Amino acid sequence: VDLGAYIRQLSQQAFRAQVGNSQVRLELDLASVPVTLDHATPAGLLVNELISNCFKHGFVNGQGGEIKISLQALPSTPEGASPVRLCVSDNGVGLGDDFEAKRGKSLGLQLVDDLSRQLAGHLEVGPGPGAVFVVCFNVDKSKIPQENA
Repeated sequence: VDLGAYIRQLSQQAFRAQVGNSQVRLELDLASVPVTLDHATPAGLLVNELISNCFKHGFVNGQGGEIKISLQALPSTPEGASPVRLCVSDNGVGLGDDFEAKRGKSLGLQLVDDLSRQLAGHLEVGPGPGAVFVVCFNVDKSKIPQENA
């Protein structure tokens, strides 16, 4: 599966389903990264959840702004790992001072944590402006058929 193409299609559909009459824009910067379904499925669910969170918490009272989604294939490591960086961010109201306290109680953020672990990835959450969620994980190219790699 080309993860970039998959995330593009999924995010555009999720965005259209939630945008309504809001003034929120979607910006995509997605590299072509071949992965197996073991990576595509949790990555797609993670992106969908984070888009939902952007609309629910980042843009309140009809506020406009931008959601950015990027996918990058990083240089291979000397050990042969093929790292990938997936980032979903917005320039909305931000995470708030009580974010870490709420993080453990939020079902959506627990899902994001679980999906990051399913990718065997590392999740970083930070302020933007707005909110920034970055998941870095490795792709095992040996499991991808050579015509797709």
